[in-house]
Amino acid sequence: MTRSFFVSPFFAVAFAVFFSACGVETIHAETHDGLSNTAQSLGTDSADRNCQVILRHIERVPGTSGFATTCSSGGPCFFQWQAVIDIASDVAPGSAVWLQYKSTDATTWSHKQAMLSGTAPAGFTRYTVAIDTDTLNASMSNTALQHARLNVLPYARTPDGSRLFDHNRVTSDFDSYALAANNQWSIAEDANACRPASASSATLQFKSNFTQAQYGPLLTGGKAVIEYDLNRMIGCRGTHNGYPAWDTTAVVKFQPQGTTVERSVRGFDAPNGVPDISTLHSVPFEFTIPQGTQRIEVWFFNTGLGCGPQYDSNLGANYRFNVSDLAPAPVAWVGNGAASLSRNCEANIAIPEPIVLDGYIRERACSFVEIEAWVPGLTDATPAKPEWLAARAEATLDGQTLPSIWLNYLGRSGNNYRYRFVLPRDTLYYGAKWSELKYTLAFSTDGVNWMRDVTHTVKRDPTWCNPAWGSCQ
Repeated sequence: MTRSFFVSPFFAVAFAVFFSACGVETIHAETHDGLSNTAQSLGTDSADRNCQVILRHIERVPGTSGFATTCSSGGPCFFQWQAVIDIASDVAPGSAVWLQYKSTDATTWSHKQAMLSGTAPAGFTRYTVAIDTDTLNASMSNTALQHARLNVLPYARTPDGSRLFDHNRVTSDFDSYALAANNQWSIAEDANACRPASASSATLQFKSNFTQAQYGPLLTGGKAVIEYDLNRMIGCRGTHNGYPAWDTTAVVKFQPQGTTVERSVRGFDAPNGVPDISTLHSVPFEFTIPQGTQRIEVWFFNTGLGCGPQYDSNLGANYRFNVSDLAPAPVAWVGNGAASLSRNCEANIAIPEPIVLDGYIRERACSFVEIEAWVPGLTDATPAKPEWLAARAEATLDGQTLPSIWLNYLGRSGNNYRYRFVLPRDTLYYGAKWSELKYTLAFSTDGVNWMRDVTHTVKRDPTWCNPAWGSCQ
């Protein structure tokens, strides 16, 4: 994952002048279009907005009573803070990570070097640092504390002396993170800030009836998976000497960059290295969404011997999906479960535990459950964006894991989205004789972290019987 940044000579001068005034190690510059010899030897300052340096979180250190302090001999006691900082793995080797900080009554900035610590998200290296001198005086009155402030800002110093300051969550070139009473003297983790590569995954499903569905938000730097039903194009499927002589290819175009990626979405089992043309199946196509992408366009084409290309491209307009830089909040709650096992097909009872499927339900009744999920800022906001909340059933049948089943979005219910899971009748009737189905309903706004309802059970009554089973006991 490569990130780059650009700093104009004028910006470098302004940045240097600002930090000189604030007591940071001074980098002098003579003009806006050239650095002095001193500046060239020490390097330049620049603001990072490309996830090179990022403050993940900082908070006061708990003590045995209240918050921990460090006291000097005969001097004041200062509150302690602990910070976690990540730097991108492609920052210049040998760079050092620092945290600069300044309290309300200080005239200069203090600095503390961070140390390597723990496991970082993919694409980053993690550092931690504790500051316990020249922070906030622990003897300050409550009134004084209400007006006090501790400003902090991490940076990486590269081997040539250049400094790269974190401005991924503070926007202005001259801003810093402010710790104050109204934020509990802390900066919390932000799931939307500098997500690691592959930290999100969405699914785009192209169904046989020429409808499309999106499960989860498409996020820059994240993954997406295309699931294509090969029955959408069947006009060119010849063979040559017993081998398949055709292919179906998916193409993804990233906008506004205009770059594309493509891959085959059809496959065959090959038990001895030879494709078995009777085992045709769809192959998922996973790709990474580059930074800067605002939307993607998708189309498919089918080619083969003796036939021209056939296209599935939304009549030439392509299938278009919006991409976001910001992930929704995590799922906060799931509940209000209900079920229908009657002829009126209304979910008006709580989900039974277990559900028992019998001959009456097989012949005359519906069999589905419903549930709701709440995501702050998504399910309670307008307009509705159900594609940003992935909802699926994770099931096992007599201990064997089944493919996940996407839930049907029913609409909004108060501040929640409501979903339906229809029990998989084809599997439960036309498959092998079974005894017990277990399922869990799961929800995610990034495709990686899931909130799950409790596991439910479905049992088969002997009257739920397919004559092909021979015996239904």
